[in-house]
Amino acid sequence: MRQVLIVDDDETLLYILGEILEELGFQTHCARGGQEALKLIQVELALDLLVTDFYMFDLSGTEVSRIARLRHPLLPVIFISGADVTVFNNEINADDRTVALQKPCAIDDLRVAINRIMP
Repeated sequence: MRQVLIVDDDETLLYILGEILEELGFQTHCARGGQEALKLIQVELALDLLVTDFYMFDLSGTEVSRIARLRHPLLPVIFISGADVTVFNNEINADDRTVALQKPCAIDDLRVAINRIMP
């Protein structure tokens, strides 16, 4: 089963994303913020996908993804944000394994993003 780490400081959104990603066939690991995510990354999870909020109270999503990719260089990343995602497209170092989605995102948009960045 594919493994996903979901990072968001909004517990309600974290729960909803977890439910959706489980329905899409992932085993989910949830972190309420960047520091909690780093602890999970350090325990050598075999991650297949990172879904992270962009703006959080402790660490930004870009910091979480940068550190996660030190351990998993080809890790696909989906950034989600309530802010206009075009504003931070330069900050996320977009490549073919990175997508930014606007909150709230439709399940189909999430599915399309996953299919686009995951082998």
